[in-house]
Amino acid sequence: MYKYSFCRLRVIRCVWGIYTSMSKIVLCGGGTGGHVIPNIALIDGLKSVFSQVHYIGRNEGMEKDLVEKIDGVFYHGIDIRARFNRANILKNFAIPFHLCSSISQAKKVLESIKPSVVFSKGGFVSLPVTMASGSIPVVLHESDFTLGLANKIASFSADKILTSFQTKIKRSECVGSPLRASIYSANTERARADCGFSGDKPVLLVVGGSSGAKFFNELIQNSLSTLTQYFNVVHVSGKGNGETREKNYRRIEFCDNLPDYMALCSVALTRGGANALFEFLAMNKPILVCPLPTGASRGDQVQNAKYFADFGCCDTINQENLTSEKLLKRLLLLYKNKSAYIEKIKSLPSLDGREKIIKILSEYVK
Repeated sequence: MYKYSFCRLRVIRCVWGIYTSMSKIVLCGGGTGGHVIPNIALIDGLKSVFSQVHYIGRNEGMEKDLVEKIDGVFYHGIDIRARFNRANILKNFAIPFHLCSSISQAKKVLESIKPSVVFSKGGFVSLPVTMASGSIPVVLHESDFTLGLANKIASFSADKILTSFQTKIKRSECVGSPLRASIYSANTERARADCGFSGDKPVLLVVGGSSGAKFFNELIQNSLSTLTQYFNVVHVSGKGNGETREKNYRRIEFCDNLPDYMALCSVALTRGGANALFEFLAMNKPILVCPLPTGASRGDQVQNAKYFADFGCCDTINQENLTSEKLLKRLLLLYKNKSAYIEKIKSLPSLDGREKIIKILSEYVK
């Protein structure tokens, strides 16, 4: 009996030793697609490097919906409500209390996983995870031209700071943006069949971000009668805004195969989110960028758009100046000069940082 118990104990210790010596990585980031989709773009490559890939996000949120669909990824939900409110400062007084609770939950999850490294894509969802990391190495990646609040706080203790843009952020290394592999294998015919377009007109793709854009949705509806005289329009309007198929117009709430529609389009209208800009440009698509105004954000979209506009790779317009008439005029000009824009885009350094990021993270494999 004692011999059996001793043998069983040795087996348990052996299994536990193997488990704790496995190279595991924890990904975090969420709230919007710009913080989640780049993480997802890395997962396949990380699976070939690390024994296990874990993701910490909210109990309910976009990251949970997207990540739980992926085979071989362990998702851990925690209660995260500490999002900074720029419109109502008074609502931010409760942040420290919520944050303490979230950090405590994240710490318990990290202690159970024992990862080799934590990779943060930023956003308020990532903050408690990076703050709970303790002695675990943390690698940050900032998609925007300047650090977001969560990454700015985490940057003081981070082992590495990676960026999509060439910036003056201290201790940072520009690697590009982790882009989805699906943008290189997009199926234009699948998108065309879904839309029912005959191909007699160029295709305009309108994307307002992962949750749509109220301003864009209203603008397109008010401009639709004139836009469809010159373009077949694909409009990604965001969840809850309904779908429709008309002769020259296709409205989609949200689509997992967005790269198919990106490949189909001749020109695009988009916000200034870094992820969208990098993907459109990696696909050599001329874009008209209407950034979220500074008053409605920290100004990151304005800076992102200006960066590429200075290279001559895109056209930009302020939301305050955008009317139906100006929209049509600028889109027609963009389409007329699309070859010149494409040449400028092709002269850019490599935009896809996926392989570089995976190589850097592989340095933390035990």
